[in-house]
Amino acid sequence: MLESEHMSEAVERPPREAVIAARLRGQWSTLVQSVGGNLPLINEEFAKMVREYQSGEGRSYHNLLHIGEVDKMLNKYRHRSRNFVALKFAGDGHDVIYVPGSETNEKDSAVYMTGIMNKLGIPASVIEETGRIILITKDHKTADDDVDGKLMIDADFAIFASPKAEYDAYAQNIWQEYVVSGKVSEEDFRKGRGKLIEGWLKQERIFLTNEIREELEPLARQNLERERLRLAS
Repeated sequence: MLESEHMSEAVERPPREAVIAARLRGQWSTLVQSVGGNLPLINEEFAKMVREYQSGEGRSYHNLLHIGEVDKMLNKYRHRSRNFVALKFAGDGHDVIYVPGSETNEKDSAVYMTGIMNKLGIPASVIEETGRIILITKDHKTADDDVDGKLMIDADFAIFASPKAEYDAYAQNIWQEYVVSGKVSEEDFRKGRGKLIEGWLKQERIFLTNEIREELEPLARQNLERERLRLAS
């Protein structure tokens, strides 16, 4: 193959966010169709969500790359879900509105996503459940019998159990969203983030779904403890 052909392949290869967006867009068609929704409006409404994830500052971590990883987890464990349509829309939209330090990110994201789902003609019961699941991601706590809520929390926390280099990149991205952006001082970030991690480590269970906990909990605790020590140094 000629060198120019190699260059052409490199140029034409889509970036990771584009690949994730295409995957999610395809899933939306299946989800909306499964509940008798309005298929012709999907392109417009999906594009709105993607633009939110790509807009403004504060998206070093809370972007489509994160949503893509949440999507993989939810699909991996969809056999456990009770309302997968609601869960998947919650997973895709739980960080669609994100401002570092804001106390209303989850509420704003729930309002945004349920608005999209209304336009797509998705049944009210599914929309209500999506909003409920998104709101859970504020404190990451729910009832023991809330199967889909626990799956959402576990998918959101799955980054904790990533390989060392990937976890460290995640921690750096969170640092960038808060400290480098000027949203909080380095001292306040170290204290706040350290307290948050200590709270996670004190929990009897970080992951709430038995199958996921058995797979991910040990490595997650190692990564979190390493970050805690680094923040305290």
